Amino acid sequence: MKNLGSKIKNARISMGMTQEELAEKIDVSRVSIAKYESGEMEPKLSNFKMIADALNVSADYLLNIRTAEKKFSDRLTPKGIDALEKLVEELKLQMSRRQFGAD
Repeated sequence: MKNLGSKIKNARISMGMTQEELAEKIDVSRVSIAKYESGEMEPKLSNFKMIADALNVSADYLLNIRTAEKKFSDRLTPKGIDALEKLVEELKLQMSRRQFGAD
């Protein structure tokens, strides 16, 4: 189920979490997480629920069932917020360099 894997990966990244960190939270190997994300393997039902909880998303979201989904901003962790803030600062710096170089 490749779509499930993409949903897991996108939710993990939006949380600012590594595969290793997610693996530790649900007590599986990092290789298992990689296989879930690539669609090579599907998580057991018990792991599926733990994945959804660890990523602060609903099972419906992971299965692509259209129901009320938690807002992206509600899923961000402090680590994810820090990563986004660094990205914004990097983009501002790049834009200012371009503007300065254009003058």
